[in-house]
Amino acid sequence: MISFLSGIVIDQSENLLMINVNGIGYSVNIPSNLHYTINEKIDLLVETVWNAENGPKLFGFSDVLQKKVFNAVLSCHGCGPKIGLAILSEMTSENFINAILTQDIKALSSINGIGPKKADSIILYLKDKFSKMEINSGNKEDLKFLDNLKNLQNALQSLGYTSYEITRAMNVVKEQNDFKNMSFDELFRKTLGSLSKKI
Repeated sequence: MISFLSGIVIDQSENLLMINVNGIGYSVNIPSNLHYTINEKIDLLVETVWNAENGPKLFGFSDVLQKKVFNAVLSCHGCGPKIGLAILSEMTSENFINAILTQDIKALSSINGIGPKKADSIILYLKDKFSKMEINSGNKEDLKFLDNLKNLQNALQSLGYTSYEITRAMNVVKEQNDFKNMSFDELFRKTLGSLSKKI
């Protein structure tokens, strides 16, 4: 099982990267927003995916979080590596996790190959997994925001609110505020205020 490659870029065509590793050429499928130049020395985290008809394929990622997101998507019913790559090509890992935690069906269904029904299914399957996942790479501001969202959901659930109620209240707060730059205390106070108005 190959989990890491370090070598020289031979060629790149959209999602397919060719890399020379000690004289052996590897074809690796990567998100299309990863761009490399010919003869560039790179390090890639790799996931090997087996297909009954076509055999093994290699998928490469720039960091641990990308690989975690890809494998999480593959664990969803009806989602294969094509959808995993589409997600990582059109969204950052942090934005995808944010979309799951805030149950943003509109953002997910805008991705090629994902409609509203599949987006809802992915959210349903991954929201608990992502709320417990240790995130250790990426932009510090994005990670702080994701951590605030996880803590907010846990705090409100401990008060007896359902996921549906919390999501609805968070969407109200999101429409009226600079959601991403709010502190946890602000998020909690405003979301709880929105929930209280619904009682």
